[in-house]
Amino acid sequence: MTDFTLNEIHSQPEVWQQVIELCEKQEHSKIKEWMCNGHSVLTGSGSSFYLCLTAASCFTQLTHRKATAVSASEICTFPNTLFSETEKYSLLAVSRNGKSVETVDAARWFNESCSKKTVAISTVTPSPLLEICEPGLVLIPAAECSRYMTRAFTAPLLGIQYLLASSTENKDFRNELRRLPEIGAQVIERCSSTVKFIAEQKDFDNYVGLGQGPFYGLAAEAMLKVKEMVRVPAHAYPTLEVMHGPNYLLSRKTLVTLLHADGAKNYELALLKRLQPSGACRFVICEKTSPEIQQTAEFVFELCSGLSEFPRLILTMPVMQLFAYYRAHAVGNALE
Repeated sequence: MTDFTLNEIHSQPEVWQQVIELCEKQEHSKIKEWMCNGHSVLTGSGSSFYLCLTAASCFTQLTHRKATAVSASEICTFPNTLFSETEKYSLLAVSRNGKSVETVDAARWFNESCSKKTVAISTVTPSPLLEICEPGLVLIPAAECSRYMTRAFTAPLLGIQYLLASSTENKDFRNELRRLPEIGAQVIERCSSTVKFIAEQKDFDNYVGLGQGPFYGLAAEAMLKVKEMVRVPAHAYPTLEVMHGPNYLLSRKTLVTLLHADGAKNYELALLKRLQPSGACRFVICEKTSPEIQQTAEFVFELCSGLSEFPRLILTMPVMQLFAYYRAHAVGNALE
């Protein structure tokens, strides 16, 4: 049987290059209209919603205007708590295959209630979503055969970042994004043995992912991959929130993975020390390690990208995708 999941994880740098070339060759006017016409809202379900959380942070970072990420199910059930009659909105819907019932229904509600067509990002065409939306970005190279969303998560996030950087004429940010395919291939090659060792050597039965700011959406997606592939409890929290209740569930059989943020350095280093009495195993993914991290974490993986914090965000994802993949095999789960 073809191992679609592993192949698609490893294919990401090549797909990222194709996404960048696509963004540079085409105008993508609908995405630019979404960025500029009213309060920008992003929506999706599952992995696509977590993608939207991080994309909204990138939007605000680059444009200095507020963007909001909401789950499609919230728009379907409580739209009046999200959209004010006195404010103008533009909606971007993200879906891997354009078939998510809630995402399609959310786009349809927006089209009818706001008299404005939703813009969509997908990897498959045609689809129910694209039938009712303006196609904003169709990333055919990121389409997947596996049931587990990997490159269809990182590719749209990269596409949104690249178009934001282009729209704001942020050449430095765009140039850093152009380096991601090469650096991503190096990260995947270097991390494979580390995450395979962690996945095979430890007896974990509970997983926690931590990420602050733009890293929270990535932590949530990482834990979703663990849930889906390993089929065990896995939860994500904004980093510092773990000490406000969830810490009581930590034990020696818990793996806590921290997606370390430069902007939260002092708080997160203090947190690693506070986690020590729980006995939980701490795995830190960071740009560069430090003596403080080495002293308080059992495992560390350095990205060593040389990129700024926001451009390098997606580099953390192949690391965690591979961990979930290898852990699933370690516990005897067959993946497609």
